[in-house]
Amino acid sequence: MTLFSKILCGFVIVALLPFFYLAARTLKTHETYRGNYLKYQAAIDQAKVIGKELQHGKFAPGSETELLEQGIRQAELELYALTVQRGRVWRRCLPSDPDPNTGAVNVRIGDPNPHQIRPIEPGKNTSLIVYVFEDRPVSEKGVYVGEFKVTNIGEENVVTLTPSLALNPNRGQENTEFLDKLRKSKAATEAETTWVLYDVMPVDEHDAYAGMQPDDFTGLIPPESIDEYRRHGTPAAADDSPDNKMTVDGQEVYRRRLRDYAVSFREADRLYTVLRDELDAYSRDNASLQKAEADARGDLTKADEYIAEATENLNKMKAEAKTAADYLASVEAEQQRLNDQLTARLTEVQTIGKKLVEMELKALADAEARVKSAISSAAP
Repeated sequence: MTLFSKILCGFVIVALLPFFYLAARTLKTHETYRGNYLKYQAAIDQAKVIGKELQHGKFAPGSETELLEQGIRQAELELYALTVQRGRVWRRCLPSDPDPNTGAVNVRIGDPNPHQIRPIEPGKNTSLIVYVFEDRPVSEKGVYVGEFKVTNIGEENVVTLTPSLALNPNRGQENTEFLDKLRKSKAATEAETTWVLYDVMPVDEHDAYAGMQPDDFTGLIPPESIDEYRRHGTPAAADDSPDNKMTVDGQEVYRRRLRDYAVSFREADRLYTVLRDELDAYSRDNASLQKAEADARGDLTKADEYIAEATENLNKMKAEAKTAADYLASVEAEQQRLNDQLTARLTEVQTIGKKLVEMELKALADAEARVKSAISSAAP
């Protein structure tokens, strides 16, 4: 081998050293990247599984129907169902003073802004019905204000609400009570809270009271209904209605019956009107009876006066009758005395008459005897 070849081989060997180093670094880099790739690929696969579970839900291993945890789709579906069931809601609504003739109230809606309530279409009488509550809990004396319809949409997020059941001009007291309720609610609104409007009456649900303790219902539920809320889910009693019983794990438990509040409030309003009509009728009848009683008492007073006068006259008549009876008795006694005297006189007269007759008969006999004697003496 020549010197040049040896020198060339030396240069080649020296030149190969960087290539060996770079090759070693390349292998190490590939090994590192491959390990990272496999690690990240496993994380990506795991993330895909988690993403699928988050999207579609977590099912039991080997099952496509047994859902262990809800996913976004199930949550969105449940949220949609809850939203549809709840309907639209407008919060932070500030009312004005009600119109004393119609009960209409201008309400400034705070949320959402704009309120997105569509105006009434021309030529149509249909309007949005909303159920109005004070935006505070019952424990703080929040109340259901009433059922209204949107009759006008103004500027600055203001709408006009008119009672769904128009004020009856013949129900002055009822209208006053309703307007006072609106004014009190407005006063409470300015001091403490606002109104909240629902286009669907809130639905009664058992789950709304899940986890509440028996004492939690005090002040939240009317006292006459607390027992059925407390007993929900407890063992049923033998005298419970079949409509209030359900079977859970082979045991009968008490089930509180759900209420349709929209129907209940409408029925309550109808019954209120009916009862007010009956009360008005009873009031009129009572007034008539009181007048009749007053007239009867007046007539009775007059009758008492007549009775007193008649009693006085009767007493006078009795006194006069007694006087007349006494006089009659004295007259009868005098008559009896006179009759007795008359009888005695008649007896005397009869006796005297008999004596006179006897004397006349004797005188006649004596006269006849003297006549006969005279005749006999005169005969030759």
